[in-house]
Amino acid sequence: MRLIIISNAVIKGYHEFQIRPPQNILLPVTKEYGNRHDSHSCLVWIPEIDKIPKDLWNHVTDEKRGERVRTIAGLPIGRVPRGLSECFLIILKNSKVDCVEWYVQLHVFDE
Repeated sequence: MRLIIISNAVIKGYHEFQIRPPQNILLPVTKEYGNRHDSHSCLVWIPEIDKIPKDLWNHVTDEKRGERVRTIAGLPIGRVPRGLSECFLIILKNSKVDCVEWYVQLHVFDE
């Protein structure tokens, strides 16, 4: 298995999807079919509930909206940034690649 790590990249589209990603969960990436503005667009998803550890199901992802991991499981949460989406799409089309996943890790910066 090969692991490719891309640092300092954000999931785009919060203004549209209104879902904050949970921390420390692998998020599947798929091609976004039907996007007429970007033929290389890729969506980032929350995994289905059965693919998420049970101890994370009640983790709050958005206090203001009352969202928990279990209420957003299986939903798209955003897009791969445009500058990276063509690369992701090439990887997704490779027959040797089983899946592409996005990992969100909370970074705490010292002030």
